[in-house]
Amino acid sequence: MWKFIDHIMRPNELVPDKSILTYDNVFVIYTKLKDLDETFRELLQINILKAEIEQEKKSVTV
Repeated sequence: MWKFIDHIMRPNELVPDKSILTYDNVFVIYTKLKDLDETFRELLQINILKAEIEQEKKSVTV
């Protein structure tokens, strides 16, 4: 979990000191970040598919 959290969160003054977090705190952070990451990836896939559909429409009409 920490590897994922460290990868997503960039160090700044808003990031809590990891040594004071309990396992439950970490799990909550991990779960929320994982959900956000998944949503972002899905939106990215949707945009890629939209772009490919538009490109296909243009090539069919030409």
